[in-house]
Amino acid sequence: MFFEEINPFVRIALIGNMSRSNVQDVHTKIKSADCRLFSMISGKGFIIIEDKRYPIVPGMVVLFSAGTEYVWEIEEVKYYAVNFDYTHNFSSITESIHPIHSDVFSEKLIVERPEFEDVEILNKPIIIYDAPNVGNLISEITTEFSMSEEHKDMLLSAFLKAAITSVVRMSQRRPKMKESKAQKLVSDIISYINLNYECSVSNEDIAEKFHFNSAYLNRVFRENTGISMHEFVVGCRIASAKEMLRSQEIAIGEVAEKCGFSSFYHFTKTFKKKTGITPSEYRNYSGGQG
Repeated sequence: MFFEEINPFVRIALIGNMSRSNVQDVHTKIKSADCRLFSMISGKGFIIIEDKRYPIVPGMVVLFSAGTEYVWEIEEVKYYAVNFDYTHNFSSITESIHPIHSDVFSEKLIVERPEFEDVEILNKPIIIYDAPNVGNLISEITTEFSMSEEHKDMLLSAFLKAAITSVVRMSQRRPKMKESKAQKLVSDIISYINLNYECSVSNEDIAEKFHFNSAYLNRVFRENTGISMHEFVVGCRIASAKEMLRSQEIAIGEVAEKCGFSSFYHFTKTFKKKTGITPSEYRNYSGGQG
């Protein structure tokens, strides 16, 4: 499919609220049968997309296709959400399609997932940390969706096409934009940590990798994500440990080592501080399964 051929169909557009007490959607690997476009209004936590962890900050925009695995790891979050298809081929399906657990998701459930030949970035998840124009468009979509006016579908499709086009444009030119240097740097740091948190990753290691002063890097990271680089590293390790404790029958000491903790004691102390329970208690409560 070529990008110029898109004629988006808005299935659902809403303002969502979630908290960690919502056990259906939080801390669970899920997939949806149609596409998703989120604009974050407020919140604290992370969204994990295909095993990459991204801090949630106001103004952040997330776009991905049907069948993409994601996890909400949050205290709470408020967001605009649009569930959509890239064409009107399945516009007869108007009911909301709720995401389901990855373990029971089947590719047969996917409504449509076009492969773009000319704009290949749309074939992968896109995360943009500062996109107020896109957020405004998504806000307009949610408002229009709640109304019962003539030609509503045409206007929704036009708004969504504009939003997707803006996301594509920003993604394609982002490295060239002077004002986005900080966001690009933070995105690169996040990618680096996602790939290396199992090793010894200190602020100094990150600073050496990116050739900046560690205090400066940490300040830029905090300004753009709301947390320090060290907090992000620890968060990645705890998330990985939870997954291992749920799904693998290995000793807790081995979990600590595989997730990058310096010792069993450090792991158990940090885990309890972050979750309120010990690793063994977490494994018992979760049934040791994914």
